Amino acid sequence: MLYYYPYASFDFLLGEDGLYFIEANAVSAGLYYTEMLARHVLMRRPNLKENLLGLTIMEDFIRLCSNYYSWLKGRRMRILGISVPDSWKSYLGIERVELKRTAEKMGFKAVFVRKKSSAIIGSTLVSFEEGSGVIPDLVVRRTFKFPVGIKQPVINPSEAGIVTGSKWRTYKAVKEVTKIIPELKQPETHLAKNFDELEEASLSIMNKGKEVVIKPSSEFGGRGVTVIRNPTDLKMLKNSINFTRPWIIQEKIRTYPIRFEDGKIYPFDIRAYALNGKMAGVQVRRSSSEGIIVTNISAGGHLAPLLLDGDEIGPVHIGRTEFRFPSRVIVVDGTGIMLDRHTSNLLREASMLISNEIERAVREKVSAKKIEGVHEKSSSHHYGDIVDQLQ
Repeated sequence: MLYYYPYASFDFLLGEDGLYFIEANAVSAGLYYTEMLARHVLMRRPNLKENLLGLTIMEDFIRLCSNYYSWLKGRRMRILGISVPDSWKSYLGIERVELKRTAEKMGFKAVFVRKKSSAIIGSTLVSFEEGSGVIPDLVVRRTFKFPVGIKQPVINPSEAGIVTGSKWRTYKAVKEVTKIIPELKQPETHLAKNFDELEEASLSIMNKGKEVVIKPSSEFGGRGVTVIRNPTDLKMLKNSINFTRPWIIQEKIRTYPIRFEDGKIYPFDIRAYALNGKMAGVQVRRSSSEGIIVTNISAGGHLAPLLLDGDEIGPVHIGRTEFRFPSRVIVVDGTGIMLDRHTSNLLREASMLISNEIERAVREKVSAKKIEGVHEKSSSHHYGDIVDQLQ
């Protein structure tokens, strides 16, 4: 059982020349939408059931929580806590509600845990969300800054952010995986702590005839992502970039040309979820426009089904739909993507090995003497501060 990184999500790009790893996440939403996607495909195209992954990912996740608790404590989990922000009536809140409902359906008591209606007594987290105090056996961390400093097991522990909270540290960890499976690629990547370093790395990539993507090392949700197409673009950025945090400079990967339902070719990425290292669900996120590379749903991206173990890579007609929530409508493209067996197996193997490598990297950092002075900070989720001290 993985201790620091039992619940993982990874972003990959399917390039014209193969599969690229892009990013890992420590607190990732999307399980519920992955299951909804799989069920949508099953309803429209039942003949594709064998190509689906994620039909039971919500139950699989609760089962992971139960097994994790039993592994640590030697007894059955009874009460599951799910952390929520003080104000959470958004489309992401639906997933938290469904996690609670799924846990209860499986025979567990489940409670929401929010900062304003809970207390840490000693080092035990007590939720008063339902009036009287409830002590969860295990807490699913669905918020960045809460809970911290508790004795109950947490999925994922905040220490996972020592690696996944930094794109650069994640890149270096996954570099070890590409030595084992050379078919898994990473974009040419540099770290810049000032504009001179950013300019040097960007020009080096552009001199090879490629465009450049820059992004903050410790941000998420597609925030701060910028494409540099030429030296003029680079000069225009000089006075607008804040270097209080390092920046990542990468070559822009040309995505595999898939024509979606409207006949257009959009940038897209693949989100893969792994539970204790085993890939358990997948989805495609495509951009809302041909000229935009950010695919995050929070930034207006669309979802599409990803199917596995086909004879070749290509589009598959499923049928358009929409997932409607109180504050968001998520568009599901009518065309999904089928991966061939070879790429599907590569995705499975990469998910397993990256999960294990990030686990190893976190364990190494936690136990190393050089982080003894910042280990307590890792529990408060100031990932950028930790990473700055470790790089």
